[in-house]
Amino acid sequence: MIYVYGQKKDYCSDLTTALNSKSFEVQVFDDRQSLGSAFKRAVPQGVFYDLRFESDVPRILEKIYLEDPEIVVLGVAETHLEIFGQYTDQLFLPHKSFEEIANGFVEHLNDRQLLASCNLVGRSIELVGVARMIQQVGPTDITVLITGPSGVGKEMVARALHAKSGKPGEKFIGINISSLAPGVLESELWQDLFYRLNVVNITIPPLSARPKDIPPLVKEFIMKSRYSAYTGAHPVEPGAMKMFLRYHWPGNVRELKNVIESLLILSEKGVVTKRAFENYLQEKSLHDRSLPVPTGRSPQSAEHQLIIQAILSLKEEINALRGYLVENLQLNLTNNAQLPDQQQSLNLGDNEKNIIAKTLQEVGGNRKRAAALLGIGERTLYRKLDKYGLK
Repeated sequence: MIYVYGQKKDYCSDLTTALNSKSFEVQVFDDRQSLGSAFKRAVPQGVFYDLRFESDVPRILEKIYLEDPEIVVLGVAETHLEIFGQYTDQLFLPHKSFEEIANGFVEHLNDRQLLASCNLVGRSIELVGVARMIQQVGPTDITVLITGPSGVGKEMVARALHAKSGKPGEKFIGINISSLAPGVLESELWQDLFYRLNVVNITIPPLSARPKDIPPLVKEFIMKSRYSAYTGAHPVEPGAMKMFLRYHWPGNVRELKNVIESLLILSEKGVVTKRAFENYLQEKSLHDRSLPVPTGRSPQSAEHQLIIQAILSLKEEINALRGYLVENLQLNLTNNAQLPDQQQSLNLGDNEKNIIAKTLQEVGGNRKRAAALLGIGERTLYRKLDKYGLK
């Protein structure tokens, strides 16, 4: 069912004919009150709104956008295209044919079904693009690299690819790279694995770049939350939802989900209020001030700087730990070989060569065990064997 609203009867009549040809049922309205009453009786698949005589966003379109984001909204307009475009899935200029508008409904409804089949929640053209890539690449054996900021839902896309593959019954295995040993990360994941994976790249934009996905995500999180008393009425104040749309969400979808969960727990009547979200932002601001955020930077730039600092700090700690282990291993091997301390070379290369040689001797030439004892990957060990002429 498509609801059509407009003041020009001939225009609405011709559009109805085009929609009927696509097997859509159509109801036409020429006043807002009747249109609003129709929503109380039944929720349509889509709405077409003639915006040529509007100077501001109609309240009913704002309501649909914030509370019923699953409805496809198309419109026709001559002015205020940017403003009206924020509350519609697609705007048409008056010269566009009725056939194009009818095809627009077909396309957008198909996109909604595609997103649902990929278990992706949203309505933005960016997310639809990701879903189309999943649909195209999923059934193939092509290797896919999924990239995007933390919290955007990369694992969800990976699971969707797995579901669309020819082997959906096989187990999906997710690996937390941060839990891998440093030697494995260094020698296995970044010598040539990046180039093996980067055959097809699916990039997921940050949530701030696709605000149209926020209302559907909020509704989804509320419906699935164990702390929600969801009964069909929308438990988010319009003012709160508008603030969600303006907020930059540095933690992306993960942060949005956590915020909804937190606000639902703290809400008195199961309603997420503007005041509650303002309190959250205030507390977050106070917390952020205590972090070593470089001044004069945007939130995104500051976040990247903190991540870089954390990685460098982690690298120093890993190197220190590796040095400690190597030093102790060297002492043990030296004691076992009964070499006097004064014969030890101070040259780092000689020391590394001796440690590798003695480790191989200890494990009977087993390179895999030697690499494990040294805390490096086998490929790294092979390179060092070639470097020092060891066999």
